[in-house]
Amino acid sequence: MPTGPWVVVFLSLIALLSFIFSPKSGIIRRFLARRNYLRKTHRDHLMKALFKAKEANMEGLTLEEIHALYPFYKKEIAHSLKELTKQGLVLQDSQGIRLSTQGNSDAMRIVRLHRLWELYLNESMNIAPDHVHESAEQMEHLLTPELEAQLEQRLNYPSLDPHQETIPRDTP
Repeated sequence: MPTGPWVVVFLSLIALLSFIFSPKSGIIRRFLARRNYLRKTHRDHLMKALFKAKEANMEGLTLEEIHALYPFYKKEIAHSLKELTKQGLVLQDSQGIRLSTQGNSDAMRIVRLHRLWELYLNESMNIAPDHVHESAEQMEHLLTPELEAQLEQRLNYPSLDPHQETIPRDTP
């Protein structure tokens, strides 16, 4: 084969490898980032469910109750429970699954961010309270402590979200 086509083949191979393995925007990097985000999302949702159970004066939830809340995510729930238990954020015993002290603090922040974002969308963007939940479900995983402080200040340190649920404070 002449050298011209070989140059094209090797340059194409280098370009393909760059698309796959680029550290900033490669296919593998994006796949791993998305997988980690989804895992964090599942962990956060599980912690939020346990926190809401505690708000409803329940000690915790059974695995069956968690599966009833998220019926299509049994594999993800098992993985999240394993990780959260390993990190000491969730405690499991014969009575069910509940938050540890540190887990309660972390879960409270997730619920807090969710409710603050719902209130922000309702008050600042004039979006109806029944239309803000989905956006808050996504943003609660992305808001930084700096944005949390700005939201609080802009909303004048609110105590209730648009659904009249209490926005938890920093003290558990």
